[in-house]
Amino acid sequence: MKRHFFQFVFLFISVTAVAQQAYIDSLKRQIAIAENDTIRMIRLRNLARFYSEIYPDSAFVYSQKLLSVAQKLNFKLDEANAYREMGYALLNMGNYPR
Repeated sequence: MKRHFFQFVFLFISVTAVAQQAYIDSLKRQIAIAENDTIRMIRLRNLARFYSEIYPDSAFVYSQKLLSVAQKLNFKLDEANAYREMGYALLNMGNYPR
């Protein structure tokens, strides 16, 4: 019984990891081909949130890109979102003074 349980758990984790990677790859492709800056901002914000705890360095980079696009469009709420995501990334990197 335990063996089947562990096999099920391993299978579930494997499928979840593959699905998440496919989601990330999809977001990255959509950013590259997005003609609309608003859609690009949404995708960048999603990537920054996803990477925030796993790869905070990447989250910080995506947050900076989000900030750049938000400032270009003068979207204040999205600028605030970018700063928030940058803060989360810095927190997870352990860069408390910044």
